[in-house]
Amino acid sequence: MKAKTYKEKKKKYWNKFNYKKWFKDNRGKFIDDTEKNSISYLLSEDKDKKYNFCLDVGIGNGRLLSSYYRKCKKIIGLDFAGKLIKGVEEEEKRLKIKVTTKVGDAENIPFDDNKFDLIINTRVLQHLPNWRKCIDEMARVGKNNSILILMVYNRLSFYGFKKFFLRFRDKFRHGDWNTVFNITRELTNRGFKVEKLIGTMPFQPELLGRDPTKKGIRSLWTLEPFAYRFPMKCFSGRMVIRATLKK
Repeated sequence: MKAKTYKEKKKKYWNKFNYKKWFKDNRGKFIDDTEKNSISYLLSEDKDKKYNFCLDVGIGNGRLLSSYYRKCKKIIGLDFAGKLIKGVEEEEKRLKIKVTTKVGDAENIPFDDNKFDLIINTRVLQHLPNWRKCIDEMARVGKNNSILILMVYNRLSFYGFKKFFLRFRDKFRHGDWNTVFNITRELTNRGFKVEKLIGTMPFQPELLGRDPTKKGIRSLWTLEPFAYRFPMKCFSGRMVIRATLKK
């Protein structure tokens, strides 16, 4: 499938998908909480520091804004799904903040060089036909010593192994997942210095069914601290990276 056709198909999919509803059941709430916790954790070492310009590449409906908005003076959200990005307005009202949104392509970020102090990119790379170009673009628009918080799906997780084989049948649905080895290499090659890498969701909640019981969710929470440490972080469902850009 050609890149342009792939992107158009993805855009239609996300504009129709009820993203907010997906995080309402027990499974979705667990995923939402763990992802927010991981981003907050990687930004916690900044203490009282505030970034002047923050770019969220693939902001979607603004679901993860609550995990980082306190660190930012100005937030710009980019997403190629025009209908999905309208959901940011609801989060703005709930959090009492202002977010500037723009419809655009993560592989061709429509901003000037050396503009942003903080870049957030969560669960985006696996949806792109050329995810390395997105890293190129984040390196271009980031300032020297800017911070990147990157969340990617992990091919070496139990769920990732399943998806790796399913993508040969349908790459559109199952995406292109990364490993700790190739994602850190690609970041390093583009000037990012990886400072910390953690995992989240060492046991994928889907394995407990579409809507796990509260008891099942509690058991997942007991495993979560291990995902932040070696070696479990290398095999958890998500990898979350903090990196500094050196130009």
